[in-house]
Amino acid sequence: MQRRIVLFAWGIIFLINSAVFADELVLKSGKIINGEVIEKTPDFVKINYNGMPLYFENKLIQSLAIIRDKDIESDPDVFLKRGLTFAANQEFNLAKQEFLSGLKICPSHSNLNGGVSIINDLENGVISCDYALCLFKGSAFLIEKNYEAAVIHLENALKIIPDSVDVFYNLGVSYYSLSKPVEALNYFKKLVVINENDPHLYNLIGNTYLMISDYSNARDSFILARELFKKNNDLSSAIEADQFVSALSKNEPRN
Repeated sequence: MQRRIVLFAWGIIFLINSAVFADELVLKSGKIINGEVIEKTPDFVKINYNGMPLYFENKLIQSLAIIRDKDIESDPDVFLKRGLTFAANQEFNLAKQEFLSGLKICPSHSNLNGGVSIINDLENGVISCDYALCLFKGSAFLIEKNYEAAVIHLENALKIIPDSVDVFYNLGVSYYSLSKPVEALNYFKKLVVINENDPHLYNLIGNTYLMISDYSNARDSFILARELFKKNNDLSSAIEADQFVSALSKNEPRN
């Protein structure tokens, strides 16, 4: 089954602004910590600070203000990012809770479903902890636009499962974002062999060919994307793909 942990469309990765988490923890020392409180007990407070879970004993805390934006809390992608942060720190149970919370808002969210599926595979012994950790770390770095770090962890995941669809996709996206089209095409072409009916994949391939000025192959890729979008009744995406086809067709050399 094909799973994706990264949102990607027309060369733009969807990034959730880390500033949406506005909880404020003030220590008795005077230091202020802004992040997201993810656990509060009679003994300590756990706060997500720039992707790192930090623990503070209550006896060291002067004050704590928990702020929540209702609009942010209704965004499933916020839960995706939280879940990836937990998973990248090997806190898979908390990650799964975040993914499931996001799915209550949007049950069809492919990335949230993918996150749950991977953790289920981990729990059932289908994949190893090392593989899951590498994949989640790479995916977390990817949505933060730290592509170099993403590549390192995803390449490590590929050493564990050499034919991983999830890794192929995210590595292709990472190399594309690093302006390394040859490497990106290598992984995108592997995905085509596995799933030849994914129009979004042909869009990616078309855009990647444009990076190396291979207009003929780019046009062919957008044509395939257009026809598959039509087949899926995704007319708006089909129109966008057709715009690329038209533009590239005008630039074709005439005999």
